[in-house]
Amino acid sequence: CYLSPTHPELSDDSLKAAIERVPENAIVVLEDVDALFGKNREKKVHQSPLTFSGLLNALDGVGNHEGLIFVLTTNFKDQLDSALIRDGRVDMRVRFDYCTPGQMEKMFENFYPQCKRGSDDDIHVTDAASDPEIAALEAKLTALKKAKAEKAEQESDGKPQPSAAAFRDALLLSLGERQVSTAQLQHFFVTHRKCTAEEAIADVGAIAAVIDERAKEEESKDSKPKDSTSEPAVPKDQPSSEVNKSGGKTIHVHVHTAEAK
Repeated sequence: CYLSPTHPELSDDSLKAAIERVPENAIVVLEDVDALFGKNREKKVHQSPLTFSGLLNALDGVGNHEGLIFVLTTNFKDQLDSALIRDGRVDMRVRFDYCTPGQMEKMFENFYPQCKRGSDDDIHVTDAASDPEIAALEAKLTALKKAKAEKAEQESDGKPQPSAAAFRDALLLSLGERQVSTAQLQHFFVTHRKCTAEEAIADVGAIAAVIDERAKEEESKDSKPKDSTSEPAVPKDQPSSEVNKSGGKTIHVHVHTAEAK
């Protein structure tokens, strides 16, 4: 089940009624829960009648069905009030990090199921959760070894068959020190949906190019100087000492814009 917590008509009672209508053993997703309240429980959506206590009561409601699971998503965990994510209310925290080598293979196989192979091509590296830096280095080292082996195989036996492992190794070599998210990788597969597996593997460099382009855009956005308030222009035929001597008021208008993130 999906709920939009920022809906302007979602009140405490309507949220409670909606959750009561959810069947047993259901999963309720509250997306971007950080858009509702700030770290000090201040309301971010002023037209919303939902209160912070109403949200907590809905999550902890005595009348909730058995087996009901709430999933709260956020990109800004540090902006959430501690009461909302305390132990007992949020029992599990899952971080969606950058793509791992295993995920690269799985996503490739999802888009090119004909390239699925056995476990011979699987890569075994250190668990990324325990030591992500060592895991990344091991994956890159394995990719280099695989690339050399496939090159030797290509020279001796001809063109190698496309596989998830080949895509993973080519992507790791192309990325270098960069990191790719699953969303960026999915975008690559969607834009290459009409390409063959061989063509997708050959064009993995496009992923690194997109990452570099995005980094340049962010860098230029951060380095852009802020607009300073300019002084009113003085007519050429009027001396500067005569400006605003008629008793009129000078009004300065400051326009604040918020960049979408």
